[in-house]
Amino acid sequence: MPKLSKGRVDSICEPGFHGDGLGKAELIAMRRARGSTLTLPARMLAAFQVNIRGGCLPEVRADGHSCLKFPVGNFKPQ
Repeated sequence: MPKLSKGRVDSICEPGFHGDGLGKAELIAMRRARGSTLTLPARMLAAFQVNIRGGCLPEVRADGHSCLKFPVGNFKPQ
């Protein structure tokens, strides 16, 4: 496991990072504000499709490939 740099550890330990001392409404507002700045992770759609199938890939096609399906133009992965 890689070691965290001192700066990374300090930012994680800042008061309020984990919601310490915040009320429920404040914590929800903080998390929604942060979440609205994040983009969809690059492999999220592939992981979701495999997970929803219980960890199994789709059936192999006649050409020997197992393919996942992605919506075109609806998401912008990082």
